[in-house]
Amino acid sequence: MERIEASWSDLNGHTKNRKAVSVIGLEFISYPHSNGGHTQLFKSENQECLLEGLKSIFEHIGGIPTTIWYGLITCPQQLIRRCDEDMERQHYKGIGLISELFEEDKKEFFKLPEVSFEVYRHEFAKADNYGKIKFDTRTYSTSPKMAGTQVMIRAGAHDVEILDNDHTFIDFFRPKS
Repeated sequence: MERIEASWSDLNGHTKNRKAVSVIGLEFISYPHSNGGHTQLFKSENQECLLEGLKSIFEHIGGIPTTIWYGLITCPQQLIRRCDEDMERQHYKGIGLISELFEEDKKEFFKLPEVSFEVYRHEFAKADNYGKIKFDTRTYSTSPKMAGTQVMIRAGAHDVEILDNDHTFIDFFRPKS
């Protein structure tokens, strides 16, 4: 297999009543040999979303490509299934089904680890006098008893957890875009 190409870009849109839709991160991986590909969508554009998208795709395809070339790095399961369905067509050069060529691509992948890993960023923040912290342009409530103390933020692609210094759970947030 030559290499796969990965890219990350923005999607903008409007609802039926012309209201602007927030920016969505789109991650796309293509396989040059088979001309197949997989896509993931995220509400945010950050490192956690990029890594979570790659992890989801690698788990779905059952391996890790040996070489990944990123273009401009600028998922729902339903979208992954649609990518799989799209592979049930002829390659544009007429050399077979994309899904059959993709099986050849997969023979070159690295094996996945036995145990799946979680993609999170850990940061620390000091709660203000009201127990609130600031993280990634947002303010989160911890607990009034945490006022003036340091807490740990565990930020993933889809959620943010607040933990105390002993890693005890304080609160959970699922930010909206």
